[in-house]
Amino acid sequence: MDKKLISAIVLSFLIMFVWSGLTTPKQKNIKIPDLIDNNEVKETKNTKKVSFSTDDPSLFKKSIVEESINQAENNKLALDFTNIGGNLKKATIKQYEHTLPISNILNVSGYENQEFKLEESARNFVSYIYQNDDIKIIKRYQLNPDDYTIISAIEVTNMSEMSKQIDFSLDNFIVSARKDNKNARYSMLLEYNIFYNNLFHRKKNLSKFSEKENNSFNIDSSENWTGFRDQYFCAIVDPTFGVKTYETKSLSEKSLKISAFPETVRIEPGNKVNFESVVYIGPQDNKILKRYNKNYEKIIDFRAGGFVDIMAFGQTDRIARVLLGLLNFLHRIIPNWGITIILFAFVIYGVTYPLTQKSMSSMKKMQSIQPKVVALKEKHKDNPQKMNKEMMELYKKHKVNPFGGCLPIFLQMPIFISLYQLLWRSYSFKGASFLWINDLSEPDRLFKLPITLPYIGNEFNILPLFYAGLMVLQQKFQSKNMAVSDPSQAEMQKMMSKIFPVMLGFIFYKFASGLTLYFTVYFLLTTITQWKMSKTAKVK
Repeated sequence: MDKKLISAIVLSFLIMFVWSGLTTPKQKNIKIPDLIDNNEVKETKNTKKVSFSTDDPSLFKKSIVEESINQAENNKLALDFTNIGGNLKKATIKQYEHTLPISNILNVSGYENQEFKLEESARNFVSYIYQNDDIKIIKRYQLNPDDYTIISAIEVTNMSEMSKQIDFSLDNFIVSARKDNKNARYSMLLEYNIFYNNLFHRKKNLSKFSEKENNSFNIDSSENWTGFRDQYFCAIVDPTFGVKTYETKSLSEKSLKISAFPETVRIEPGNKVNFESVVYIGPQDNKILKRYNKNYEKIIDFRAGGFVDIMAFGQTDRIARVLLGLLNFLHRIIPNWGITIILFAFVIYGVTYPLTQKSMSSMKKMQSIQPKVVALKEKHKDNPQKMNKEMMELYKKHKVNPFGGCLPIFLQMPIFISLYQLLWRSYSFKGASFLWINDLSEPDRLFKLPITLPYIGNEFNILPLFYAGLMVLQQKFQSKNMAVSDPSQAEMQKMMSKIFPVMLGFIFYKFASGLTLYFTVYFLLTTITQWKMSKTAKVK
């Protein structure tokens, strides 16, 4: 592969990091069990409106109640519930021991610091109760067996002698921003989203929050939910009650609250109203998410955002999904993800080979006439117009297109960007092993080092080093194929041949080994092509 193609790919990776730092057939719905009967409520003139403002900073003061944690679980999830607010505090996906950075799931705004008493507890069921002279709140959580969903039912009873108009928010969850030097890339993968009116509001790269996050979304459809995701897993809170508005509110640089405002209801004395929700906490697996028939699978998205997507003509997600279909097809033939990735690299190389070969051939022709180009520049250095005219005649004579090497590279960029996003975020690699690699979603970790090094840590990853070695080899083949007359250009080429391999080695060192394996195989094939090109005769 030519230096320009390597430059373009490295540049695309760097832009992704910089920009992120700145910026099937229809299936039946899964049945949601009715945990509570929802009594009908009637309007009367004797009404008292109860409103809990989420803007009151006193609501977020630390509770003086001693916290007590109660646990529930099924085969998929382990849940921690707290008596403070009666909330789902933490959910762990058991198979992967993974916890998403969200908390205060299904909090009743205004009661986050109140003590809820444990009413009932079983292996897969928990209920809490809070009561005063005006209101009683019962929160029940039921885990579906062998599933990633939780059914939440919040029952609100009017304990006063007057009709109450309840107008509060149910906080779906609080998102915690993540930005640290140890895992800076992780924040780039964090994203919250709101699905409403068949639209998506997405916010990527959750390293910190500000008042710009404060937004309101009016809901005009019955199908709506809020979600959060990281690299491989996601959480979705899907209310089955009527929602009139969703709001996002920055609580600090490190936390953001997403709230659902139910349609206003009026409760007669002694009557109650229920707010039920389905909560999914599990993998970003298209097959699993589609089973719910609620468009949950739309939370999966391969766009990087911003200028990176512009480089892919806005088609990053669409191309990645096509490539994902191909990847899954190959895996059905060969049910080993390591071999599938290698075969996938061969297929993509074959598809892009005409463009790669065209680019290399054009660049080689350009290099072959470089001595004549340099001579023309020296001869007509005081007459730019004549120099340009004779250079165009030179290109025409030798049938060289000065842009012939760049255009094929430009056309390949959408595929490279889409592949990068797909292989970086594909849940399919989670837990998949290949040769010495225990998990293709993690670095290959050949062995542990006796010391801890800056950035590298204490793990020796061989694939990124092999990949960097391929770049060194490719640069040697390329230099043999080039006749560089300009000393400054020769010096630049020499410097780049040293910088690029090191840069690529660092970029890929902590990437998922599945991603590194693909690019290593792909660049091995392009290096062989470069070697073959170096054996052909130069253009005269």
